[in-house]
Amino acid sequence: MAAEVSPQMKYVHTVALTIVCGLAFTACLEVRKTAPDDKTVEEDPAEIQLGERPFLETRFSQFFYANSGGKVNVSLADGEYSH
Repeated sequence: MAAEVSPQMKYVHTVALTIVCGLAFTACLEVRKTAPDDKTVEEDPAEIQLGERPFLETRFSQFFYANSGGKVNVSLADGEYSH
């Protein structure tokens, strides 16, 4: 039996998904503008790769959802992602 999701959590998920999609769309536009003409692809710097990790791996979002108490801007007190 599945637990029912509260309207507040649906709103939080909708806002989070909208932000992630907006960032992804913006990143695609930036890549298109800065892509070299000779078609060589350079690897992203470490800070960009590190910033992409929470979006590519679902462990962060699952952990944050389970420990945030439904508050999107909360700083987690303990755990793997508490920095």
